[in-house]
Amino acid sequence: MKLIIKASFRIQRFSGTAALVLLGGAFFAISYALRVPWAWRLNFSLVYCVLCVVAMEICLDCGVVPSYHDIAGIFDTLPLDLKVLTRDLQEVYATPVSKPMPVGVREELRTQAHSRAHAFVVASDPDVMCRAFPLLGGSALLAQDVSDLNELNRELAHRRMELQRQNELLAADYDLKTHLADQEAETLLVQDVDQALARALEGMYDLLSSLPPLTDESSSHERYRMLQRAKMLVAYCKRKGSLTLAQHGESGFDRDRIQLIANELASDLRTIDIDCASIIAIRRPMHASTVSALYDCVYDFAFFAYTTDHPALMYHLGDHDRCSVELRAALFSNDDADLSQTPAAQELESALQGRNVAYRLEGEPGQLRMIVLMPRAGE
Repeated sequence: MKLIIKASFRIQRFSGTAALVLLGGAFFAISYALRVPWAWRLNFSLVYCVLCVVAMEICLDCGVVPSYHDIAGIFDTLPLDLKVLTRDLQEVYATPVSKPMPVGVREELRTQAHSRAHAFVVASDPDVMCRAFPLLGGSALLAQDVSDLNELNRELAHRRMELQRQNELLAADYDLKTHLADQEAETLLVQDVDQALARALEGMYDLLSSLPPLTDESSSHERYRMLQRAKMLVAYCKRKGSLTLAQHGESGFDRDRIQLIANELASDLRTIDIDCASIIAIRRPMHASTVSALYDCVYDFAFFAYTTDHPALMYHLGDHDRCSVELRAALFSNDDADLSQTPAAQELESALQGRNVAYRLEGEPGQLRMIVLMPRAGE
């Protein structure tokens, strides 16, 4: 309220004085234009120069135009620790709230260039941040209390150390869990291979024990087919057992290794009159457990193909997305029936259901297609 009253009084004083000056100037101009003798005898330029000077003084006095007196008053009311220094770092002016300069400030200012602003902290008073600004003929030094900021920085540094220790513990825990998970996956793989080999060996013993005697041509042909199936089981056991040995010391099965396995599989199948070809198009290595499950699916499909007339197989293995792979298999034969409706197809579907994979079988006369989708182990 006091500020409003004071401002109102200043405006009234300025308005009255300005009105008198304007009226005087207007009266003189009218008199001079009407050629009044007293006005005509005066120097018009001189009078108007005097009026302009008077108007300027009135503006300075009323604060309309800032003066050095007002600026000095504003400087005195600043709530900042501000000092004005000469080039030789002598203090010429300081705000009322300014404190003595800490030890080492002048030495720091001497080492810095005067042409740019910079901030620094001296060891004698680390809770004070000094900022130097270049001026004409000297510099200005602003001191700020940063004790709260320093305390916050110390708390943040302490918190950072705690978080770093926690991150180290989490990293060690993650490494331990990863190691245990790898051991568990390896154990499960060995158990799966053992069970698969046991079933395959049992199947071979059953085949060998049930071989028909060589009495005629049909029995000879049946005996040949049973021995060929036993040969497939032997090849399956050999390839399946090699997975556990290949897993030790390996980071995974990349495209080249899986292509080599697929070529060996195709070679085994060609020896029993099954034409086979494969395309491997994965971009990232796969875990041995994933390869083992896909290997089982491929052999399940190959055992089914052996029941058809002149089979030909085509396999394609690729990435479905970042976390899963997709196996596509196609069978072509000389059979006239829909291969998806045969008893062997029902056995194939039962075998796939036991593999814990997502699958789909599609058939038509002489053809059968299988799509298997499974996640990558450990992802």
